[in-house]
Amino acid sequence: MSSIIAIHGQGSGMGPQSTPGGSPTIDRAFPGILSGKMSEGEWTSFCNDVDKTLEPVGPIKTKIMGTMKILSCGMFAAFAVIAGITASGLIQNYIGFYLYPVMFFSLPIGLFCFSRRVFRSVGATLSKCMQDLEEACARESAKRHDVSFHVRAQTLGGGSSNRGGSSNR
Repeated sequence: MSSIIAIHGQGSGMGPQSTPGGSPTIDRAFPGILSGKMSEGEWTSFCNDVDKTLEPVGPIKTKIMGTMKILSCGMFAAFAVIAGITASGLIQNYIGFYLYPVMFFSLPIGLFCFSRRVFRSVGATLSKCMQDLEEACARESAKRHDVSFHVRAQTLGGGSSNRGGSSNR
């Protein structure tokens, strides 16, 4: 037998049981399938461990949205500068021949490098959180022979893989 235990606050960072900082939290409703196998105190302790492993996920959405705003504004500003210089006629013929390609390619490449650095940091944080969540499930599973906890991810489109929401068997 298995039961899926939901993680709240993943989409907006402000679910019904999210912390004020916006971090996702585990559903604290005691699953009936665990009756006689785990006390409610042990369940609460496990929930606290899971919530602690999920804390670093809270600021990620803000970080991603901030990066997207910077990229959008940066690209808009870069093209506005190029258009302004072109319209003003300050750069004539051969100078523009060299300057436009440099501006056109260097600004987007700089913005891309900035965003790549941010997204690598986000990826590392998510990977560490997932590893910590799997370790918390393994620690709790090791305490009892008749219950095991596993992590399973589900994409927003409804697909699934071997990682994500916590479940017990």
